[in-house]
Amino acid sequence: MEIFTNPWLVGIGTTIIAGLVLYFVFGIGKTNPKHEKTKTTMVIQPNIESSPSEPSTSRPTPEEIRESLKILPPFQVEQAAKNYKGIAVKWTVVLISCSTSPFGGRQYVLAHPPSGHSPYIDLYTDIEKYPRLKILSEGQTFTVEGIIASVGITEISLVNCRLYFG
Repeated sequence: MEIFTNPWLVGIGTTIIAGLVLYFVFGIGKTNPKHEKTKTTMVIQPNIESSPSEPSTSRPTPEEIRESLKILPPFQVEQAAKNYKGIAVKWTVVLISCSTSPFGGRQYVLAHPPSGHSPYIDLYTDIEKYPRLKILSEGQTFTVEGIIASVGITEISLVNCRLYFG
């Protein structure tokens, strides 16, 4: 009966028994099937109401991103901006300027039209993919669909973009 006096075995045995009692008697550690069913059946439907005459714009808009970053303390802005990376967006934009990109394509600086307080939107694309950009005048409007690559208070960079000219 030396086994029952060994402190290591008694400690391990007590822990196992206590764990089994908590699990089977009190249900601690068990998943609640009712709770899981509620989680999996909850569907949030976005409120999409747009008329065919207005341009399709997704949220967050550039203005919403800028305003959400402006209200934060400076120390928190960089981390909060990283949370927008990877979000797919579709915005109606206005061409401001274009220049040669060091990556071989062209860099286009755009703005979101509703206000003059929108951050600039940087877009890098190959001119051969969208030849219409060669004749686009400053101030012309088109739609860009892309993924946010980086965000700052004054600029947003998009990658993997598709352009739609109306």
